[in-house]
Amino acid sequence: MFIFRDPVFSINKKHTEEFCNELINRNIKIKFIIETHLRILDSELIMLLKKAGLKAVKVGVESYDENVLKESGRFSVSKDQQLNKIRELENNNIQVSAMYILGFPTDTDETINKTINYAKKLNTTYAQFSVWTPYPGTPVFNEYKDKITANSYDEFDQYHLVYNHNLFNK
Repeated sequence: MFIFRDPVFSINKKHTEEFCNELINRNIKIKFIIETHLRILDSELIMLLKKAGLKAVKVGVESYDENVLKESGRFSVSKDQQLNKIRELENNNIQVSAMYILGFPTDTDETINKTINYAKKLNTTYAQFSVWTPYPGTPVFNEYKDKITANSYDEFDQYHLVYNHNLFNK
C-alpha cells in the first residue's frame, strides 16, 4: 500500500490522469491512498483513480462553520457537495478519512459541537481530529507569537494546544 502525502494530490488533473493511465497501461497493480481536496474530485477522476488502484482518500472537512473557515483563510465546497462527493467515493468502495480541526482561533463551544455533530452525520470510514496549530516559520505563527504557550517545538504536532485560546486552557 502506498500513501501519497501531498495535501492536494490531484490538484493538477492532467498530471493525475497521466499517473493513473501509466499505472493502468503498464498493468502495475498497486493499492494507494491519497490526500486531496473534495473540490478537485469529479466522477470521471474518481473512476480513473479507482481503476488505477485507489483504496482510500483523506479529505479536509476541517470545520462545519463557514465563518470559522473564512476567518482562518480556509475554504471548502458546500456541505451538500461534501456529502455527495464523500458518498460517491464510498459507493465506489473507496474509504474516506475526513479530517477536522478543533481550536481555530474563532472556534466556540457551539462551532466545535457543530463540527463534531457534522462528523457524526458524515459518518466516514475514519475521522481524524486535530488541534489548530500556528507552525513556526509561517506567517500565522508570527501573528500568534505573543499567544504561544508551548515550551518546545515538539509540541507543534496538531495534538497539543500551543497557543492561548480564549476558549481552552493548555
